[in-house]
Amino acid sequence: HPLLATSAPRYALAISSPSEGRPMKRALTLVLVSIAVVALVGCGGSSSPKPLAEADYVSQMEKLGTELSSSINKIGSAGNSTAKIEAALGTAQTELRAAADKMEAMTPPSDIKDQQAKLVKGVRELADGLDTIKTKIKNGDISAILSITTLPGIKDISDASGAIIKAGYKIGGAG
Repeated sequence: HPLLATSAPRYALAISSPSEGRPMKRALTLVLVSIAVVALVGCGGSSSPKPLAEADYVSQMEKLGTELSSSINKIGSAGNSTAKIEAALGTAQTELRAAADKMEAMTPPSDIKDQQAKLVKGVRELADGLDTIKTKIKNGDISAILSITTLPGIKDISDASGAIIKAGYKIGGAG
């Protein structure tokens, strides 16, 4: 996927697997890249019924992506502390939900209206799915963070962002 391959900032975190005793840096990097996709494909709000121009749409997405990057960085710097990981995931959840609200409130360019709706759905599903991850981490299963990439919403986010890029919108540094 072009957005994953070229644009998402990569945040690495070494979490030692209790069963393996070795860093799971690569797998967690993929997890955090998935979250970064959400940060980079989100878009800030406009309640105007007139569809946004491409440049405005892209600009708003970049602004929201920058804002969401701070929560991704917190996940990456949480280390092996279950409390810090759980808190960082909670922050990401709050910001994902806020991003979904902003995306839903805006009027995207008409040629990507359906993809925008799918993106909003995916972002909400991902935010909701983080509850399961937080519960597992709270119960001591730090490796549960690796399952973020399998949560509902990731596929919708990937598909929608890919379709938006294919429609010519240079989101997330693609193209």
